[in-house]
Amino acid sequence: MRQTNKNRRTGGTITQRIRALFSSAKPKHKVATPPPKEPTPPPKEPTPPPKEP
Repeated sequence: MRQTNKNRRTGGTITQRIRALFSSAKPKHKVATPPPKEPTPPPKEPTPPPKEP
């Protein structure tokens, strides 16, 4: 791949490339790590009914 092809694809200058990388990485990180919601309690095991003798 030639450097010109890379520049043409991403839009031109190095600063634009870096800016695009950062702008595209920020929303990805936000999606990957969502804000901590209320802690979901672990699923309780169903208690079996007491067997009468």
